[in-house]
Amino acid sequence: MTRLSLRTHKRFWLLARIGIAGTAISIHSSKNTRELIIGFSNTSIGCYNLDTRKPIAKILKAHKFPIRHISVDPSSSLALLTTFSDATIWDRQNWSRKRVLVSNSVGVQKASFSATGKYIYVIHNDGAITLWNSQNFECIWEYCQPTTPGEEANPGGNIAFNHEDGLFVYGTDSLTVMDMKSQESLGQCNHECFQCGIIDMKFVGSSKKILVLNSKGILYSLDIERLDQVQQLDIDFKVGRMPISIPAFNDY
Repeated sequence: MTRLSLRTHKRFWLLARIGIAGTAISIHSSKNTRELIIGFSNTSIGCYNLDTRKPIAKILKAHKFPIRHISVDPSSSLALLTTFSDATIWDRQNWSRKRVLVSNSVGVQKASFSATGKYIYVIHNDGAITLWNSQNFECIWEYCQPTTPGEEANPGGNIAFNHEDGLFVYGTDSLTVMDMKSQESLGQCNHECFQCGIIDMKFVGSSKKILVLNSKGILYSLDIERLDQVQQLDIDFKVGRMPISIPAFNDY
């Protein structure tokens, strides 16, 4: 495993010789240090200090299935690890398992903390979305795809919060904007470009614009106050996944 610079695209140093395939990764700041969390294909977890290049913890057989997504609470020591079957909360201070948030036969696609850490959202494999209070772990909101008898729900629902967690957008083949406090809908976008399925979506910084990636690899931009105006970004290639921004790490 080698640390790279996104500015120069040059190698800096070898962090560790692992010998096992990684399945998920997360980089974050913690107590003036920079940490790297990795989920491995053998279901173990590794945590490394990026400044000292030394391992912080390694947990063998941490989950039943390999980890597919890692999210860190920006306001506490909690980490949320997602596998195919469950979403489990860990305490990074001693890397102890705190609780299993979700475990069901349907399976979990992704679980993550919101921008401020106030909420946890879980995207289930059947397209359902649940929203949780990160303090008491109570489920406070749930969305299930409307289907007709005999019709299967589309997998892969998505949700995105703005930087203050005051608004969130969710959907599978359309977009709905919700006010977090009142939990009331502020508008909906049923543009045909999203009917093939939404892969990912993110708010752009602190603005009211969101980027939406559909299943055809086409990226769109729209303002949540003008949901009828959808703009396709002029990109010469298909996008496989939304670009990731890590503003806290100026060195990368």
